[in-house]
Amino acid sequence: MNDDLTLIHEGLSDDGVFVHPDLAGQFSADDLAAITEQVAASDTPVFVVAWPLATNDAYAGKAADLLTRLHAQHPEPGQYLSTTQFLGSPGYGGIQLEGRQWGLPPEPDGEMDYQLLGTVNMTDHETLGAAFRQATELLGTEPATLTRTYEKAVAEQNAEYRAEQEASGRPGPGDDPDLTGLLVAALIVTVVGAVVWNRITRWRSRSERRRVKADRPYVLPASAVVRIREARHRELGRTADAEVLALGEAIDDAEIGATDATASWQAALDHYDAAKQVLRRRATGRGEAPDGMAGVLDVVGALVLARRGRQALADARAGRAFTPGPVCFLNPLHDTPTGTHDVESGGRRLQVPLCKACRAALRAGREPETLDVERRGEPVHYFDSGVEPWASTGYGALQPDLVTALHGRR
Repeated sequence: MNDDLTLIHEGLSDDGVFVHPDLAGQFSADDLAAITEQVAASDTPVFVVAWPLATNDAYAGKAADLLTRLHAQHPEPGQYLSTTQFLGSPGYGGIQLEGRQWGLPPEPDGEMDYQLLGTVNMTDHETLGAAFRQATELLGTEPATLTRTYEKAVAEQNAEYRAEQEASGRPGPGDDPDLTGLLVAALIVTVVGAVVWNRITRWRSRSERRRVKADRPYVLPASAVVRIREARHRELGRTADAEVLALGEAIDDAEIGATDATASWQAALDHYDAAKQVLRRRATGRGEAPDGMAGVLDVVGALVLARRGRQALADARAGRAFTPGPVCFLNPLHDTPTGTHDVESGGRRLQVPLCKACRAALRAGREPETLDVERRGEPVHYFDSGVEPWASTGYGALQPDLVTALHGRR
């Protein structure tokens, strides 16, 4: 894997564009010239990565994983555009691109502008070169112009879909949401850099596309059948072990002072003890749900508890009262939520906090990266798993006090 990242980094160092030899046939000389010129003309650093992602590769087929690892190994600020598994193969809904960004204040780190990616991914491109060419052109577009371009692309796609539905005698969007929904296979997620990642299996034809509207509640879809890889579980467990150990060492190294907030100190200790308890449950197998679901979800819970413990420790040293920070409901290890959105699951309608990436995905009509686990060979959203206290609390998104909830689970 490190050899891959070094190869990409070296390729990007010349002109900001790396094209894997297996994909070179999808880039014409004109495409490469235009992309390189647009990258060079950008006000911010731009990196184009054309990599043949595949479900069983070292990145679980996820562009976000590849780009995050690339940036972690070679931390250069900029906007990173990448291929996905969707390279225009029949039945996969055309070519799709993904993007991440780092170190470009005041913009937060994370997913690139959903309007840019949404416009590119709603456009039918014959080659990757054409898709990257459009994406790099849009990078220099004024925000108002980009918004109009995106809205036009959405309107054109909806109009085309409506016309095709009418021609086929089937109802159009809005007539019967149960019959006209987009045929998708949802993601099985893991955590960026050290989590259980999704294997993407999304089927979407041009005549069956539909955008999720931001003013409607998001109806959580059924996930596609996928397998969570054991190697990813082990990697996630190692990360949890390391973060809990680091929290314990930080607590040991710190000394409470007269101006420190004692309640926050106690919260740090409580979260550390709770995280250790969760990891012990995983190690002993106590309380396991079918197919080991609790083991996976407990590891994520330990990570959330450890990070809250770090927050409590920082508040204690600053003399502040500790209040648990919000987490993204769809994936508690995503970035800090930036707003709320309505979701429907199991007959319940909830308004939940979501991170920027999940909200942007919904606005762009893409499936957000939801934390899923496997139950009897089938994927299930963690909040539908019945594994407590994580399912009912949303890892703190619905009920902030995870420590109390965890004690009630015993």
